Amino acid sequence: MNILYIDNRRYTYNASIHVDFFSSLQSKVGVVGLGDYLGDKLAKSYSSEANISSILKRHKIDAIVSYNPSGNNRAKMSWVADRISKIDIPKFHITTDYCRRGFSKGQADWFNEVGYCHAFFRHKVSLKHPLNISKSWLPFSFDRGKYDKLSIKKVNYKLNKVAFAGAAHFSSKSLYSKRIAAIDYLGGQKLIVQPPMKTDSKGRMVRSRVVGEKYIKFYTENLFGLTCGGTCNFFVAKYIQIPAMHCMLICASTVGLEDYPVDTYIEYEVGNLDKLKRDIEYHIKNKSETRDKIMSLNSHVNKKHTHYQRGKEFVNLIKKYL
Repeated sequence: MNILYIDNRRYTYNASIHVDFFSSLQSKVGVVGLGDYLGDKLAKSYSSEANISSILKRHKIDAIVSYNPSGNNRAKMSWVADRISKIDIPKFHITTDYCRRGFSKGQADWFNEVGYCHAFFRHKVSLKHPLNISKSWLPFSFDRGKYDKLSIKKVNYKLNKVAFAGAAHFSSKSLYSKRIAAIDYLGGQKLIVQPPMKTDSKGRMVRSRVVGEKYIKFYTENLFGLTCGGTCNFFVAKYIQIPAMHCMLICASTVGLEDYPVDTYIEYEVGNLDKLKRDIEYHIKNKSETRDKIMSLNSHVNKKHTHYQRGKEFVNLIKKYL
């Protein structure tokens, strides 16, 4: 099977949870890219303005897969939507922050206008919105080999701290209100570590961004890792990455968390952060129990959420339409 993968995003720091998944698919199927920034990710790719019909014929493409790492498909995919709407082969679209602010009929209608047969959502909560075509959840995944290689697995070698790296105070305070509340509280208790501050190009003080191997090493040095799904109940990549780094997950409740083994993570509520502190202190004092919980959730994500496993599921679903 050969697919045409369409993605014109220039990834500066989060390629690992987006385009790298499709790079990993090359071990299972033929992947030809259409986009201006895919040259270092795929064995074969073409510029965004290339003739799509010629690519389909030259590479015997069986299906088209387009990708938008944000929620506004109508705007972000306008550069290619009209061209692929005229192509009569199975078409699939993957989107990330779909309807984050609530259902939009215009966004839902767009899938039919382009002629997609199936929609994939990176966040499970997006499935609740009505759509006139088939849809499914495609959770984020990770490179198991890289995470296993870089992770510190022995709990006694880790710092008794909570690590956090990502959007918070310098982004949307409403969207990230849960994690901001936890960060502020844990900061007052001297239990959290974050990347150092720096001055950005506009002269503002912001947190340094850690990416790639530095991201894994930053988290895995600590016993705990913090994330949350924000106010939109998104099961974000950190829910998977933190257990993969052999850290205990600290998170707010979100749609998708119910699939995890019970009592393998610390769930907190903004209205009761004193309990969060007690839970952290308990797991610091009881390292043997903490190790068992970390390993249990690590085993779960290694079985369910690796690039390899996600790739098998993804390819098998596409083949049903061919």
